Amino acid sequence: MTSKPARGAAAASAKRKRQAQSAPIDMNALAEANQANMEAVMASGAAFFDAMTTVNQELAGFATRRLQMTIERSAVLMRCDQPETLLRAQMDFSRTSFEQSLIEAAKLMTMAAEITEECWRPLQTRSLSALRELHKG
Repeated sequence: MTSKPARGAAAASAKRKRQAQSAPIDMNALAEANQANMEAVMASGAAFFDAMTTVNQELAGFATRRLQMTIERSAVLMRCDQPETLLRAQMDFSRTSFEQSLIEAAKLMTMAAEITEECWRPLQTRSLSALRELHKG
């Protein structure tokens, strides 16, 4: 059995819900209220798109450089006439490949951190602005 105040609160809540459901929605007011949010989302998306273009260019450049190095090193390996020379050349190729991969991984991690910051900035700015607006009202 519910108390009288609880039933009254439930009835008031149900009444507000019916009024909200029956009230016409002003789509223009809704669009205006969300315009700044949408602009922030669009700016974030644009920053992400631009950043991913840069990442793709970096990856394509790395793959091209690696392919060129592999072709050059293959020619060196084919000219080796002694097992020791072949082993040394292969070890050098492996070491260089590994070092280049580490450098590229570090570069990509740095890019990822910068991309995160760039993409988050418009959303963060809008969120802070919305919080300031809430505190004023």
